[in-house]
Amino acid sequence: GLIEHPQGLSMRHPAAFEGALESVALGDAAGAVALMELAQQHGPASDTVRLALRLLRRYELEPVRSTAYRARWELQREVNRRPDNAWAQLALAMVLRRGPDAHVRNSDPPTYWFVDPNSLASTHALRALRRALELDPAFELAGIELARFAAERHDRALQDEADAVLARLEQAGEVLLQRAALAYERGDLDAVLRYASAAGRTGGDAGRAAHMRAMVLLLDPATHAMGAAAYLDGVHREHHLWPAPT
Repeated sequence: GLIEHPQGLSMRHPAAFEGALESVALGDAAGAVALMELAQQHGPASDTVRLALRLLRRYELEPVRSTAYRARWELQREVNRRPDNAWAQLALAMVLRRGPDAHVRNSDPPTYWFVDPNSLASTHALRALRRALELDPAFELAGIELARFAAERHDRALQDEADAVLARLEQAGEVLLQRAALAYERGDLDAVLRYASAAGRTGGDAGRAAHMRAMVLLLDPATHAMGAAAYLDGVHREHHLWPAPT
């Protein structure tokens, strides 16, 4: 996913850094997914899209603005050449949403960022996401990216739009985790528990699913014990600490 504290990774862990350049972030806590795996989910991505997504991953690990701008330039050319290619539209949206004009770095070194929902990059990212889904309404990765876009902007109307897109897709794994995140934003805590529980059973990140359940259960004193257990379960799953406590 998005790596918030990447400073010096290439110096401290060169093998890990090079490996990360071969993957693309699905975002947030989801973890990086290999580019070839993404391509297999929705047909072949072009060489330009692959290059741009590797550049995006490089920017997320070592946030040099010129890297993100090169990725955007490559993808804009690709979209101009192939305006009806859903992969190109999605990749452009990803670069715009996660690049320096929408995720504004506010420290030196630029470790942390905030979202600028009114930037031109945000506007163009949303347009590209909608275009990708118009070209292919079943494009799961585009639906997931739209959900993340909506959640980080706290836009209720956009969250409803994203959830409607996700509702058309296969209800499993990452789709359910994103629906849980949207439900949390909208205050539908019962839906969070329902989606997160189902996600953990259908191939979703079990650690994230457990933490989503914990966020809800810990809000109610009557379910504090269950929430604490879910939180610890998530920690053990995310860090592969087995056996988990009982």
